[in-house]
Amino acid sequence: MQLAKKTTLSKKEDKYVEVKQAIVALEWSSDVDFDLIVLYKTKDGREGGVWSNAFRGAPANSLGDLNEFPFIQLSGDMGIGRAGGDNIETMRVAKLDDMAEVHILAFNFSDYAEGTKGTFSQYNGKVTLKQDNGEGFECPLEATEAGTVAHIATISAGMMGAKLTRVDKVLSYDDAFGSLPGGRGFPSTCVS
Repeated sequence: MQLAKKTTLSKKEDKYVEVKQAIVALEWSSDVDFDLIVLYKTKDGREGGVWSNAFRGAPANSLGDLNEFPFIQLSGDMGIGRAGGDNIETMRVAKLDDMAEVHILAFNFSDYAEGTKGTFSQYNGKVTLKQDNGEGFECPLEATEAGTVAHIATISAGMMGAKLTRVDKVLSYDDAFGSLPGGRGFPSTCVS
């Protein structure tokens, strides 16, 4: 995905953005199975998420839907079985009007399933967010802490509009899916 105007967000940087529609992409070339996951909380307190339907126990609608709530949809699952190459998972966002917070995560399914603890910096990956006006933001996966879930960024509603914050924090599986809004709905038997 080429971005017309690209800004690389450094660690823990905030930007006010005009996000009405967007494309979030997780790209990597290493031989690892990453998964792009979005967890959210609405302004009226509902929580949920959008993730691959390849996880055992995932509901049929876990890929989301662009035409009805949550107005977010995942393209599908790539890199299954540690397939290297030009892997990309894309999340399309049709609207964020009802959202209070949206958390963008990269999940290292390979390390999780194998019980190993690599670092995201070793896998040559990045997350990009392209707005409907053509402007984009890039967040390289550069965390050097060991762990299976990278909390890349958060989009939060505010009085001045949406705020994109680079979080760049590595979380354990339990912390990510036990404490972030919408995480409790993630399949507890995470096996694809």
